[in-house]
Amino acid sequence: MTPPIAILGAGPAGITLGRLLQLASIDYIIFERDESASWAFGRGGSGTLDLHTGSGLLALEAAGLLDHFKAVARFNISTKIADAQGRIHFEARGEGDKDRPEIDRKDLRTMLLGSVPAQKIRWGQKVQSVQRDADGSVTVHFINGGAESGFRLIVGADGAWSKVRTLVLFRHSSPTTLDNG
Repeated sequence: MTPPIAILGAGPAGITLGRLLQLASIDYIIFERDESASWAFGRGGSGTLDLHTGSGLLALEAAGLLDHFKAVARFNISTKIADAQGRIHFEARGEGDKDRPEIDRKDLRTMLLGSVPAQKIRWGQKVQSVQRDADGSVTVHFINGGAESGFRLIVGADGAWSKVRTLVLFRHSSPTTLDNG
């Protein structure tokens, strides 16, 4: 049976939503273009994210993951802006700043992946297009030629080149296939 909700993208937003749905006993599936979690981690530097009190930290709290986050996050981070010669042009000390702790992307994704059942993520599923069907449900088509249909809700957590965005922006009374190239 097809879950009613498809989440496109297993980044922080997509997995956090999956975790929240899991806690609410709402069925879902996450489709991710990366081949696997380990493949995604091996592609290079991960960078860092700072999570804010009213958004990212609030979502982690609702997902029951705030204590785990606090164990790996960095608080009181100072900021320096320097030129190529190492001259510091700006410096802000992070003392006492608890509203925007930082975490490495890899650490955040590892924590989030551990919070949802592994079978809820379908790796290696790059979305080609999203189609609204005549009955109002939605079909997701993949680059590999496969498709999954029957979704009542599609959540685009697939970044800047989202395949869902135009489905939200343009409403048609007839079935529509949207392909963002």
